[in-house]
Amino acid sequence: MMVDAAAWREALPALKSLVDRTVPAVWRRAGDDSPAEASLVLSSDAEMRKLNFQHRAVDHSTNVLAFPLGEPMQPDGPRHLGDIVLAYETVVREAARDAKPLDAHVTHLLVHGLLHLLGHDHETESDAEAMEQIEVEIMASLGYPNPYIKLPDAAE
Repeated sequence: MMVDAAAWREALPALKSLVDRTVPAVWRRAGDDSPAEASLVLSSDAEMRKLNFQHRAVDHSTNVLAFPLGEPMQPDGPRHLGDIVLAYETVVREAARDAKPLDAHVTHLLVHGLLHLLGHDHETESDAEAMEQIEVEIMASLGYPNPYIKLPDAAE
């Protein structure tokens, strides 16, 4: 886990334990027990904007980007699934707007990113529905509510 934006440490002091709980839940749901690893980069909006433009030709920040690889780092090593990048300011802003605890929103985005690394996408409506259902199941297994239900205190 690389932390580019120091604000992450202050906002989520228990971030490592959040990651340590979330990753196995995704792996269990995927039913894949082969050795694998992924990188998590906790970044800023400025860095995310650069990545989003470089890889997607979109000139603004986003909450999460996933870069699937599926290649072993070494011939006899675990598969490196890829990299997930989260943008601090966007993630915090979304959590506040949606009246969600920051840890719940970060957990959801980590689940979402890991599912992308495992080959899921939301390019079609049916793919999006299937991916969202998996996300909801994983979040429930971690004790979180459905991340797609708008909370009463959320901004319009």
